[in-house]
Amino acid sequence: MELILKTQQLKPTDRKRKEKFATAVGIEPQNNEDLLNKGYLFLTISVEGTKDTDLGTIASMFTDTLRKEYYKQNNDTPLYAIEKALDKAKQNAISIDDSNKKNATLSFCTALIWNRVLYISHTGSPAAYLIRNNGVKDLAKASAPDEIVTMSGLLAADDVVIIGTQAFRDKLPPQEIVSSLGSLSSLVGSSEDKESIASVIIKTSAKNGKQKKTKANMLANNKIPELVTEKLSKIKNRLFAKKSLSDTYKESQLKKPAPVASISEMANNTATMNPSLTKT
Repeated sequence: MELILKTQQLKPTDRKRKEKFATAVGIEPQNNEDLLNKGYLFLTISVEGTKDTDLGTIASMFTDTLRKEYYKQNNDTPLYAIEKALDKAKQNAISIDDSNKKNATLSFCTALIWNRVLYISHTGSPAAYLIRNNGVKDLAKASAPDEIVTMSGLLAADDVVIIGTQAFRDKLPPQEIVSSLGSLSSLVGSSEDKESIASVIIKTSAKNGKQKKTKANMLANNKIPELVTEKLSKIKNRLFAKKSLSDTYKESQLKKPAPVASISEMANNTATMNPSLTKT
């Protein structure tokens, strides 16, 4: 099955507090060979330090090193390559701070998607969520500042993957994220700690996939008029009640989830994931 990725990035635009820096980045491969061998990489990073520390330079060094090291031409598997690249990026970023004796701290979370496999790597306690049907799975485990934790799993059509800084997680914990999908931008913009909030939202969909014309699929895809009768609404509720998160990721079920389609301002950054990994 081919997957199309649609992405949205939320990151600070007004940076008044010099002791905090956060951003979100989509790191795209430069050619089809890199795409085939390494897939797509997304990053959120947060750096904190003193007011006279150039936190933006530290974050840029981390991002540039990660891009260079991960997409370096070699025979490494994506899993080995991402762990090695993250370790090198962290060392280079820290070396800038050590030379200035500023003692900045950084945390990050990456989402690597290759051949329908999702790899989540992070340090600290960032946000990393997988939303499928009516359930949400928290993919991040608390780690020490010097420890990089990685997990993996298979993606399916209509999954939503969200990675974010710890401030994003504090604002939108797992139990609240699904019901907030349609208003993420406004919620982040109104946060007192908005300069520390950054996230990447990735939605998957099947390319040219023909779903069976069942009532569940028709209702789930909103292929009915907006003015739904009370009877159809009850049918829709009963059908959705039977859906659950795959056992592979099952953790919690939310009673009143917002539909995945409610993600607003989804950017038109689209990529096709299949065995040949050609980009649209």
